[in-house]
Amino acid sequence: MLIIALHSRFPLLFESPGYRWLWLANLVSKLGDWLGIIALNLYVFDLTGSATALAVLLAVESIPALLISPLAGVIVDRLSRRRVMMVANLVAAMMFALLPLMASLWQIYILALLWRVTISFMEPAERSLIPDLVGKDKVLSANSGLSAVNYLALIVGPAIAGFLVASSSAAVAFWADAVSFLFAVFFIYRITGELPRTRLDGHSRPGWFDDLKVGLNYAFNNQALRVLLVTTFVAAFAGAALVTIEVVYIKEVLDGGDVGYGLLYSVAGVGAILGSANAMRWARRFTLTGLYVGTVLLTGLMFFPYANIQVLWFVIVVAGLHTVPWVLGYILVDTMLQQWVADEVRGRIFSLIHTQRSAGQVLVAGLLAPLVDWWGPVTVLNLSGVVYTLVGLYAINRLGVLRQAEESAVSQVRPQESIS
Repeated sequence: MLIIALHSRFPLLFESPGYRWLWLANLVSKLGDWLGIIALNLYVFDLTGSATALAVLLAVESIPALLISPLAGVIVDRLSRRRVMMVANLVAAMMFALLPLMASLWQIYILALLWRVTISFMEPAERSLIPDLVGKDKVLSANSGLSAVNYLALIVGPAIAGFLVASSSAAVAFWADAVSFLFAVFFIYRITGELPRTRLDGHSRPGWFDDLKVGLNYAFNNQALRVLLVTTFVAAFAGAALVTIEVVYIKEVLDGGDVGYGLLYSVAGVGAILGSANAMRWARRFTLTGLYVGTVLLTGLMFFPYANIQVLWFVIVVAGLHTVPWVLGYILVDTMLQQWVADEVRGRIFSLIHTQRSAGQVLVAGLLAPLVDWWGPVTVLNLSGVVYTLVGLYAINRLGVLRQAEESAVSQVRPQESIS
């Protein structure tokens, strides 16, 4: 039954060997990420007993995405994306293998920072590699499969990490994480089908910063990409706002306690998997751009019942429903970029998106956290909904620009057999 369900929802797992290895690598790598995140947070808190130390850890982990990601995109576009992913996973394995040997807080911060550097390389490389493996006509199906396994890891990974730390120690969780990255290296090594890297027509091989400038010019001179950059930044901002606010909202306003907070995340994880598994079905009924604009507007509007109908069970259900268009929007952005952006600069564009999403998280930490203390979580949730809804209206206004880019991409994409 499981094989039949997987074949029905994610046929590329059976049609494309290269994609199947990437999917397996993603599964073990994301499980490792969650093992690392939970175990590292517990380790730092147990070592210091300080919430401030945890806050500094989160700040340190955000630095690579802001400073390293743009240049990481240049490397992803210059070198083999498959090899970039292998090296990044090897470095991540080394960092977590060393963590149990670190007793000083500053040493832990350095290793955590280096681990986040690897993510700044892995994510753009992975997303840029997908069209090579399956063809541009099948990237939506590929992204849906990867998104589903990512959120499955979100549901399972923290529970495994908590069990390992509670039953043995954080060190065991760190070493298990290191082993997961080594498995990812093996799976990535087995991938075949990557295309050689090329350059944009008329561009010789410039310096690193010149390459970065070419990528930025490509993004900001394209009207459709500018729309996606605006909407993804606000999505990241609002997403980080929810993570910041929800614990206060559930525990203090709704009196849901730890159980209610944990249940909300479990239901949201189910909603994320549903959104991932049904992306192809909904895309058959609508254009990609029309579906994307709808997800942005719907995500914004759903903030309001979430914030204002203050019944715990209702909020938990809405959180699950809210996650469906949210996750679908992320899948559609990846798909549109993979179809619209030239291969020569795809890594730089995905790195720019990665930087934006991290910048949104940093801004939330700096701006919204004090507002929650001053105005309360309900007001800030409504404010987030207003901003997100306005961006949804902006996306509707720019739908013509998005449709032109989609039509241009469709005219260039021809169905092709998956590369094996």
